[in-house]
Amino acid sequence: MLDPKQSKERQKRLLGVMQEQKAGHRRSRSVALACALIAFLLLAPAAWRIAQDLIGGDLFSDVPTQFTFWFCFLGLALIAAVLVAGWARNKS
Repeated sequence: MLDPKQSKERQKRLLGVMQEQKAGHRRSRSVALACALIAFLLLAPAAWRIAQDLIGGDLFSDVPTQFTFWFCFLGLALIAAVLVAGWARNKS
């Protein structure tokens, strides 16, 4: 059986571990939010251009419209791959 002094030390250690875990979760959330913001800032102008081209009467078969579309599509696929890889690394 633990005496009260050992019990308090154990509680302090557990509290420290919990605070470290909470800080790690906060840091991970901050990094994920920053990456999402950067991805939005990079892909939003391209998506805007695609919408503007298609609304303006340009055809989808035009090279600049297709290039911008593929840039957006592959950019989103790359972001999804990074998220899945991070999730899989965290899970294992």
